Amino acid sequence: MPEQNAKNIENIERQIEKLEAKLKEMERVPFDYQIEPAIRATGCELLQLMNERLRIVISMADQCKLADIAKNSKSHIEYEAAIENLTDQDLLADIALNAVSAKNAIYSDWIAHNDGSANFQALRKLTDQNLLFEIVRKSENPYILKGAVERLTDRNMLTEIINGGEKYIIPWYEDVFIEDADYPAYGREEFTIDLRDTARKILEKL
Repeated sequence: MPEQNAKNIENIERQIEKLEAKLKEMERVPFDYQIEPAIRATGCELLQLMNERLRIVISMADQCKLADIAKNSKSHIEYEAAIENLTDQDLLADIALNAVSAKNAIYSDWIAHNDGSANFQALRKLTDQNLLFEIVRKSENPYILKGAVERLTDRNMLTEIINGGEKYIIPWYEDVFIEDADYPAYGREEFTIDLRDTARKILEKL
């Protein structure tokens, strides 16, 4: 059954790629009422295939295949389903570090760093302290770095962060409401977060 699921997924992915390419070709054609039904039909077929792929992912147990889907899927519903079925801590750590959204620069796409991203969903399931500390050492994503520190409970690791110097001061920003603008607006407040303080507060509670 696991092998059959993997083959089914691969077959569906090939069909999806063909349909997506077909839709792109259709979209290049100047608007024509005669082609609109074909576009709708192709879109419906594509949706059905995506739903079928999701159904397979939900029932899948193959940890490596689930990890591959979680790292590369563009569908948040699909990668969440894959991560829900993942239990392998090493694979979860790899997703937290290397999922597509994990490497985006902090100022280029904040959505990639919110708690719905594949990397953060994987991080939530991590309990292995050594793997969490490895993420603290390796991650270039401030959001993931902060999340990993917040999940640490190992006193020695927390102490190492506290004594780790300025490398644990990370860039951050938040969307804020601008009250004195000519019209209601939101802006971006940029600042830094000192993860040594975060580690210190966790250690005090242990």
